[in-house]
Amino acid sequence: TCTADLERMRAETGCARVMVGRGALADPWIFSGRAVGPAEAARFLADYGARLAAEGFARPGTADRVKQLIRHWTAGGLFAADRDEWMRERDPERLFARLGAIAESSPVPA
Repeated sequence: TCTADLERMRAETGCARVMVGRGALADPWIFSGRAVGPAEAARFLADYGARLAAEGFARPGTADRVKQLIRHWTAGGLFAADRDEWMRERDPERLFARLGAIAESSPVPA
């Protein structure tokens, strides 16, 4: 699903809204019309984990929530080759350290 699919559905059916479900979980930028790279995708997930921690979630709980996104994530091609390895990671600190290293691999887009 992408912006072009949305416009096609609107033109063909006259629908006002669509449900994207997993598409939005897989790529939060789905309707922005732009592709993000691995660093920006990793930064999003790392920031999500940090926000959960700031709200009082325990570190293992934040890692579990991030893994729920990783299960479906396609943005940035981040987990194309090794999704299973990420899902098997038991140490939340290692999971977030890996995300952080990828996030820092390129500058924040302007």
